[in-house]
Amino acid sequence: MTISKRLMMRAKHHFRLSALSTPYWQRRRSKIARTGTYAQHGEDRVLLKKCGRSGRYLDIGANHPFLISNTYLLYESGWRGVTVEPIRSLAAMQRRWRPGDTCINAAIGSAGTALHFYELYPDVLSTLERSTAAEIEARGDGIVIADYDVPIISGREVVERHFADQEVDLLSIDVEGAEMSVLESFDFSVFRPRYILIEHKSFIADDDNAGRRGAFIESLGYVEDVVLGANTLYRRGDLVEVAS
Repeated sequence: MTISKRLMMRAKHHFRLSALSTPYWQRRRSKIARTGTYAQHGEDRVLLKKCGRSGRYLDIGANHPFLISNTYLLYESGWRGVTVEPIRSLAAMQRRWRPGDTCINAAIGSAGTALHFYELYPDVLSTLERSTAAEIEARGDGIVIADYDVPIISGREVVERHFADQEVDLLSIDVEGAEMSVLESFDFSVFRPRYILIEHKSFIADDDNAGRRGAFIESLGYVEDVVLGANTLYRRGDLVEVAS
């Protein structure tokens, strides 16, 4: 990669986090808002119809605060909750653009451990593998912005800290192949969100748990509600759907 391209990528990374980028992001947000959904397949509109204009969510793998977000339309409508994002720059953007939410800069899984993370620009290329990061830089597709340890906390801990004695309307999970680790870190005997939104089709080639997700969620007493693109929305079994 040339020095000029490296400098350009680093400048773009810093620009998106700076106050100078505010008009740019406001224009992007307004353009998306005109479509009526911030989510990839209209998941947010479906949830508003089912749950109304107030509620609570736990959004794991939240990524950007409003680009392809399952929960930003809910946020705009009055919902509040917790977003979890391991990439530092994206967590910073979550806090900037969604001040009413609590953003946790961590990964969800077995607590008490940490992962060494390579944050790249573009951030979708970020990885846990040093060799992968080096290959991406060698191809000129991205640059390493920083590498650091990402704490891992359990879903149970998040619930105990932030949702004690509160009903959660939506658990949204988008972690590209690590869904089972996330699910198994919760105590679903006490944490019973009304809906669980999760990918049924993974984009990770070597993902070996894609077939287990639905069976695991259904074993918790949830039923498949609706398929939305690559995602499936599950409804807690005791909820009665009201015909609209």
